[in-house]
This record gives sequence, C-alpha cells and structure tokens, in this order.
Amino acid sequence: MAAFDIIAGGQQLTPFTIRAKGKSRTPKSLFSMPLARNFPCLAGREPISSGKSNPRRKPASKPFMRAVLDIVLIVLDLYVWLLIASAILSWLIAFNVVNTRNQFVAAVAEFLYRITEPLLAPIRSFMPNLGGLDISPIILILIIMFIQKVIVYYIYPAVF
Repeated sequence: MAAFDIIAGGQQLTPFTIRAKGKSRTPKSLFSMPLARNFPCLAGREPISSGKSNPRRKPASKPFMRAVLDIVLIVLDLYVWLLIASAILSWLIAFNVVNTRNQFVAAVAEFLYRITEPLLAPIRSFMPNLGGLDISPIILILIIMFIQKVIVYYIYPAVF
C-alpha cells in the first residue's frame, strides 16, 4: 500500500476520491461531481493507483494519430513563420532595403511567393481595397491560429 492510499470502511481511497456527504459511507469519485462536467479534461482520468494493474485502464490509443496531429500542428506553425518572412521581405523590397536583382534575394522572394500566394489570393479577392496596406497575411495567420486551437482543444481529446 502506497503512502497516498487510505483504507476507509473496507474501501480504498485514492487521491481522486472523496467521501460523499450524507448517509452513505462509500467514497464518491471526484469525477462524478460537477467539476468534471465543467472541466472535460478531468473526466477521463483514472485514479492514481499503487502500481497494481488496473483492468479498467485503456492502453495508449492511436499513437499514429497523435503523430499525425503533431505533424499538422508543426506544419501550420511553420506556415505562419513563412507568412511572416514573406511579409517582411515584401516590405524590405518595397523600401529598397534589398534588391531583387540579387539572385539569392530573388530566389527567396519567389519561393515565399509561391508558398504563400495560393492561400493569400482568395483572401485578397474578397477583401476591400485598402490602398497600399495588405492585411491578408494577418487574416490568414488568425485563421491558422483558430485551426490550431480547434485541433488542440477538440480533436486531441477526441483521439485520446
């Protein structure tokens, strides 16, 4: 028996169980309380045991899906950095800080344009003309951040 296990009334209490108030002397799980309904991340956890095997415990499920989701998040994060680099390079070219006659600068600018333009063009098509200000990269970054949050908060818990 570990230091955190308590025997009460013939039943073992773990750190995630509390005594129910009232007539019953049986421990009531913390996760059956409103706290688990308000915080779904707590609802699926198993109590910490003393090292004995738990037949109710699920094996690690779908490690391949976790890897795929991690790769998707990394690609989205990388794309945000490419959008930022593209915006900065376009400013540097517009203010003649760098010159596109330089072969390396031209190659980097062409690469960033080919990578970012397929997703920026549809946003630019429905945005009003704001003169010399192009906010389509900002809108695309916000959309990517929204997709990342959906993956982290809704898809990750559904997979695991």
